[in-house]
Amino acid sequence: MEDLTVSDMGERALLRRLRKTFPRLSLAGDDAAELPAELRRPVVTTDSFLEGSHFFLWWTSPRMLGRRLVEATLSDVAAMGAEPRWSLVSLILPSQTRVGWLEDLYRGFQHRSEPVLAGGETVSGDRLGVTLTVIAEGEGENENPLLRRSGLSEGDRLWVTGRVGRALGAPGLIESAGGLFGDELSPRYEALTSVELEQVRAFLRPRAHLREGKLLRHMGIRCAIDVSDGVLSEAEHLAVESGIDTWVDLDLVPFFDSVRPRPLEAAGAGEDFVLVFGAPAELDLAGEGFTMIGHASEGSGKLHVTRGGREIRVTDPGYEHLGRQSGATGASWS
Repeated sequence: MEDLTVSDMGERALLRRLRKTFPRLSLAGDDAAELPAELRRPVVTTDSFLEGSHFFLWWTSPRMLGRRLVEATLSDVAAMGAEPRWSLVSLILPSQTRVGWLEDLYRGFQHRSEPVLAGGETVSGDRLGVTLTVIAEGEGENENPLLRRSGLSEGDRLWVTGRVGRALGAPGLIESAGGLFGDELSPRYEALTSVELEQVRAFLRPRAHLREGKLLRHMGIRCAIDVSDGVLSEAEHLAVESGIDTWVDLDLVPFFDSVRPRPLEAAGAGEDFVLVFGAPAELDLAGEGFTMIGHASEGSGKLHVTRGGREIRVTDPGYEHLGRQSGATGASWS
């Protein structure tokens, strides 16, 4: 990777080089990107990631970092059952960022054929920050309503589309392994068990459940949310937005094996980017690879958590960006 930095090159020369290296950036030559008029019922989402808060540069390669950030943003699109079409990226770059490193970051941004990266903005700053905006098609060939947090009904069963808990203790595990590198995400040091290595690889290489979200929408499911702040926090969001109560049984939640001894913390760790959704009780979706974790009942928008047949009083259901910073560690038997 070359030693030329972004400050050596300057903004205009850097953008010319990026457009030459990545032909799909051809839309980025004007002040704004012009998108096709046939885009129907656009769905827009944006996510921001700041070095030291959401990621650390020593975790893995820039390409894997770019891929991870894209998947995290696309997870919001998946939760609506929409189809991603276009994206915009805004970067805050320290002046000593290497150009070759930045190009690998862009390769990570474009690891999927869609969304197409149509432009963005680049500014200088003290630490790396990335904001991704994705524009998706909400209608397309699907006439069913978009998935909504407010679509949960009394009697619905709560399901999750994949395993959760990958973020619990992941930075510490990665540090003990000396970072994970290459396409296989190999650790520098053999300090992790096989189940710990499985967890951190899943943490570094999440997959937005776009296929699952579109499948749910085609099936007539009305309610879903992506697990970015913890499965308990998201179940609480569904309760609040739908105006009914949700119940999550920790004994049913499909945790990664490495975090299974700490279910309450794992359920509040966040950054799983799977979907939690509600479905009518008569639907059995286990054959799709989904796991039932609870149900919805009459109520006023509260979350209930059980374990071993007893209800747990949870005081901190998940990650809070502007407030509490821990997982669901506060609980007591009721």
